Amino acid sequence: MQGQLLIERLPGPSAGDSDGLEPQRVGVLFCCKLYNNSAAVPESGAMFKEWLVRSEKVRADHPEHLDLAYGPRPRDKIDYFSAGQDTPVLVFIHGGFWQMRSKNDFAFLAESFLSSGISVAMVGYPLGPDVTMDEIVADTHAAIRYLAAELPKLGGDPRRVVVSGWSSGGHLATMVLDEPSLRAGLSISGIFELEPLVTCRRARSSSICSRGARSCRRCAGRPPTMRARGARRPCRCSTQRFRARTTTPSCTA
Repeated sequence: MQGQLLIERLPGPSAGDSDGLEPQRVGVLFCCKLYNNSAAVPESGAMFKEWLVRSEKVRADHPEHLDLAYGPRPRDKIDYFSAGQDTPVLVFIHGGFWQMRSKNDFAFLAESFLSSGISVAMVGYPLGPDVTMDEIVADTHAAIRYLAAELPKLGGDPRRVVVSGWSSGGHLATMVLDEPSLRAGLSISGIFELEPLVTCRRARSSSICSRGARSCRRCAGRPPTMRARGARRPCRCSTQRFRARTTTPSCTA
């Protein structure tokens, strides 16, 4: 099983994880611990608070194209921050384990790109448990297709569009690489090995199913893609296993 392989290739659970528990239960708990990226970065809470403040300012400074609806769901919205006419476009898909956070929280990332002449599209998507993984992926595809059609009106260059995402957004960015409008992709600390999450308590509420967990494999070998991860991210094995199935570059940040 994929989950078994993941657990065997990483350091085993500590004594505190196993006291009084069945071996199978220990494996599930340890797997959930491995996928808890927030716990791997103790200062993440303070970081997010700072990001929220900066993001609110960016959205207030650039109100022209906020909450563009690309689908019928409440979260099917895009914030488009324009750097000018005929500019390249970075599409960013937020993280949050497919079940929390929003595009609004990550608007601060547009600051440096706008100053470099790159427009930014922040993609929102529906969250679990209200929808399945397949529906999340389908809506993300819809967002990319919406942008392909609307970029000429918004001022972006539809021939120069790169998709990126962080954490669960890194997974979704990889899943849409077969969209013909995309020139390249950048996945930051993406979560690619989803099958162990089928039994993980932390993921049950996000509607991750076996079908959705296996579907990430079909996207290998699409446009040029870079995968970057932080040294403290516990899902490093997931990135390494996905990299082994592709020929595009990867780096550790």
